[in-house]
Amino acid sequence: MLTQQAWEALLAEARFHARPWPTRFQTQALEGLAPRLSQLLAAIESCDAGSTRGEIARTLPRLDDGFTLWLRAAARIGGAGGDIVTAETARRLRARLARPRRAPDDWSIPAPAGCGCELCTRLDAFLADRERRVLEWPIVTASRSHIHGRIDSAELPVSHVTRRQGRPYTLVLTKQDTLFTREHEERQRDEADLAAVER
Repeated sequence: MLTQQAWEALLAEARFHARPWPTRFQTQALEGLAPRLSQLLAAIESCDAGSTRGEIARTLPRLDDGFTLWLRAAARIGGAGGDIVTAETARRLRARLARPRRAPDDWSIPAPAGCGCELCTRLDAFLADRERRVLEWPIVTASRSHIHGRIDSAELPVSHVTRRQGRPYTLVLTKQDTLFTREHEERQRDEADLAAVER
């Protein structure tokens, strides 16, 4: 019962930080949870808590890609009972590497969670657009601040500059080339981590 409760609490904390496009803080938080997962698996192994181990083994494949950071960090630690995390991490990394590389004209960006307002809906549509790189958006100061805050808090590769001409001023959003750099670096990390866990 204790190991089950510990797993549920740990999973809830990981869910709070897991995102398809994690910020530096979320990345650090997920990687910081990795030792706790390894310790829990070792405890399960030592006390033969098979039901909790089974629950973890069933849950891990159902978690979305945002949890991969957490699992790969735990796989690096290894230890007793860590075989289920290592196997799941390898499966995820192989699946990620099997995806087609981003096309050079694909400017789509996963949208972080928003408040669902009309402004967030329009921003989400711009982010999802594969072809559109620039959005010129005449909106009032409070609306510009809302969009600035959403982009900055999610650390999106989108610049936001206010062109102070006319009324209301125009917010100019531009998707940055770092979108491609980041994905290239992630692919290199995936390849290196897959080689490490499969050794």
